[in-house]
Amino acid sequence: MIIYLLTKLMVERNAVSISMAKVLGYTAREINGLYIRITTGVVVASAIAGLFLSIAIMSKIWQIIMYRFNGWFAFDINDYDMLKMLLMTLISYGVVVLFDMRRVRRIPLTEALKNVE
Repeated sequence: MIIYLLTKLMVERNAVSISMAKVLGYTAREINGLYIRITTGVVVASAIAGLFLSIAIMSKIWQIIMYRFNGWFAFDINDYDMLKMLLMTLISYGVVVLFDMRRVRRIPLTEALKNVE
């Protein structure tokens, strides 16, 4: 949801610029390259960094929780689980990108002419 809201905000705030690019003859593919594909690198890097950061934080929290119990359960996550988490994040982002590409296509050319400053 956070990724969806952030990319939606990015597209809406740049609606005039996107519309102006359409007026100047840029194709939808080029506009997507300017606004959507750039965020893909940031999302992938953040997903990878967030994965390792969340595992480190969760292991510390797990230790604090387990100290309060008589028994002990180890916090264990294997590579397959990490890969599943990363793939779910990237698939979710792929769905968000499809919505954003549709949103970019729907921005009218008249948007650039309305707000000439």
